[in-house]
Amino acid sequence: MQGSILARVSVKNFDGEEVFSLRFLSDDFTTEQIEAITTAAQYWVDILKPRGTMPVGGQGVDIDGNLVSGPQPVVINVGTVDGNNASSYNMLPIESGQLNNPFLVTPSMKLLADGTYVDPNESRMAGGNLVNAHGVMAIGYYDTSSAPLSQTGRVQRDLMTTVLHEFGHTLGISASGELNYIDEERQAELYKFSDILTRWDSHLRDNNGNSAVPGAYPNVDGKPIDDDPTNGGQYIFDMGDPNSPTQPANFTFVGKNVLELLYGKPVDKLTEEEKNHGVALQGLVLNDGDNDGDGIPNYLEKGADRWIYDVNGEEETGNQVFNTLSNINARNSLMSGQTYRNYPMFLEVELAAMQDLGYDIDRSSFFGRSFYVNGDGTPFYNSATFASLSAYGVGAHLFADTLNIIQTGSIQASGPGAAGIRVDGVGNTLTIPYGTTVYSGLPADYIIPTDHVDSFRNYGVSVLDNGVLETGIDGTGLLVAYGKDHQIIHRGGEEWNRCQIRFR
Repeated sequence: MQGSILARVSVKNFDGEEVFSLRFLSDDFTTEQIEAITTAAQYWVDILKPRGTMPVGGQGVDIDGNLVSGPQPVVINVGTVDGNNASSYNMLPIESGQLNNPFLVTPSMKLLADGTYVDPNESRMAGGNLVNAHGVMAIGYYDTSSAPLSQTGRVQRDLMTTVLHEFGHTLGISASGELNYIDEERQAELYKFSDILTRWDSHLRDNNGNSAVPGAYPNVDGKPIDDDPTNGGQYIFDMGDPNSPTQPANFTFVGKNVLELLYGKPVDKLTEEEKNHGVALQGLVLNDGDNDGDGIPNYLEKGADRWIYDVNGEEETGNQVFNTLSNINARNSLMSGQTYRNYPMFLEVELAAMQDLGYDIDRSSFFGRSFYVNGDGTPFYNSATFASLSAYGVGAHLFADTLNIIQTGSIQASGPGAAGIRVDGVGNTLTIPYGTTVYSGLPADYIIPTDHVDSFRNYGVSVLDNGVLETGIDGTGLLVAYGKDHQIIHRGGEEWNRCQIRFR
């Protein structure tokens, strides 16, 4: 996607260093749409590069044609597509020897995760077309009416959250996949993993705990793939059968950060079974009811064969299986491909997956403690404290089912859109004992630290030139966002003062 630059937006970190340079190539974007896209970029800047650490390159030509040397931002061309749709494209992948064998690494990952300079003026699409950018996004029509600071109740797939999701793909949540064989008789296409895996691929495990390997065929119906005469006994990445009660789909993403978050212990203390069952990519809920904490799910719907074969007239495309492998379908999560998404931010376990891709993320700035494995009713005393000005921060997140959490650590979640405690799942019990303070929101006249001012403004918060909040920020001390049959036990009192909500 190359064309005339009609608008350019610079998105900076806390030190005023440019991290993303957004180039808008269409005059169809309204001011509101550009602001929503910029807010999504700001979210990622605050997570990935809050400080001045962008790689420095030699003298070259910047996107405006000027000779420069210095930190290189991630350059993204933003264009339009028809309808209610969006997509992101990574430029010609770069081989990286950082891991044990070469992997395909996107230019944005090279810049933000590996700290390696990448010249945007040499970037090309896989087809060879020069685009002079590190990434490309194509955005269709999306609603911009949702309040940017709402954690739930948003217009589904509004523009800001849609772009936030597409950034996830641009930053590396992307499986390889290439057309290998066309069955003329059935007019069907068969896809396989590329000969060089992406870094994301390297963390995938199939239904049997086996790693993805170059050239493997994903198989989702439990049957051998013998239609392709070139297969010759090629390795099958067994994704299980989502329709089978005995061999359910259970393919997962594993990595040190994901595993330690899920199981609550160092990776060297995990069993071999736990090590091979991380954040599950297989379904619509994180846990499948057996309390094994399999991880992040990923298939979009029941259907099996349609994921592999593209039969003329079917809505699904032949590479739908790789779209499935390129998402994290935790229940209603932002990085899922599900119709209903109930988050304007990444879950903590999704951020942990980004860490396993090589990104330097301080998760404690965004989450105090998250619970992803179903409970059995046994009380758990959560002493984790949380104090943060980060957007969409959550002090304690009850994601799983049948948990019994007694919150003993005090919480101060004061950033835009933050929540003290968020309850999802089914049948959870939360107790806030006397002496525990759960605080959210900021009053008018609060002085925002200088390095947070631009970030607050990008979320639509009015901050005066001297850093003082012009109006307060609405706070959500306790957010029961999803599910049913929850029990909330509050043993203290509560206070509300304009823009502050406090339990204690």
